[in-house]
Amino acid sequence: MSVIKRDYLKKVKLTEHFFNRTNPAPKSGLVYGRREVRELLGCSLHIERVLALEQRQGSNLDDILNLAAARGIPVRFLTKPELDRLTARGVHQGIAAYYELPVQPDLNEILADLASSSDHNLIILDGLEDPQNFGAVVRSAEVFGSRAVIYPRRRAVGLTPVVVKVSAGAALRMPLIEVYNIAQILKTLKQAGYWIYGLDPAGRTDLWTADLSGKIGFVFGAEGRGLARLTKERCDFLISIKQVGRIGSLNVSASAAVTLAEWLRQRHQSATLSTKQ
Repeated sequence: MSVIKRDYLKKVKLTEHFFNRTNPAPKSGLVYGRREVRELLGCSLHIERVLALEQRQGSNLDDILNLAAARGIPVRFLTKPELDRLTARGVHQGIAAYYELPVQPDLNEILADLASSSDHNLIILDGLEDPQNFGAVVRSAEVFGSRAVIYPRRRAVGLTPVVVKVSAGAALRMPLIEVYNIAQILKTLKQAGYWIYGLDPAGRTDLWTADLSGKIGFVFGAEGRGLARLTKERCDFLISIKQVGRIGSLNVSASAAVTLAEWLRQRHQSATLSTKQ
């Protein structure tokens, strides 16, 4: 038994009556996996407790437990069946954590903070219900520099443990804004000076020739259904990704990654040209 484990077992006895093994606080979120818990420990979010396997042969979790100790976060040691049950048999790698869900970001505040920036993008998800795709889009959004991800309250997955896992922890850092009506939000964004680009296989504007400068809102539709009719009508442009293969189209997370990579490429190209002049 490591020194870390002995110290924590002493703490566990003192905190036993404060924390139930299986029931988090009502407004708690769960993350699992080494990378995701480490990302959580690097955020400013309040962490209620860390959960680790009692038997960790060669799992090398001591660095994460040391980070938890430095922040004074209680640690519970669970059996593998217990941790499997809490994570719904997700790939937890012997570690998980409960954290206090962040306060829902306010879109008006986000727009006010971005008012002085004339060249950025926001992501709007039109009814994306698959957590794997949702998490992958959030990951791409964080990697390529999007400022926020907007999604509807209904017919969307939101912030779940799977989303955090698939996003590699990006969902803990990226502002995720839940709204009631996507069509109304698109109207609000246009009034705030955003150009709205909807990704659609039948779009007449080719991504590779589109001008993606300025304040942009990229809209991605649900898997299978695509963009809703009213959403399409609110878009300034419907853009498509030119393909040469036989598969009908990319899935939404792949489309988002390609689109955002092209957006960032144009930023770098513009910056390179301006330095040469």
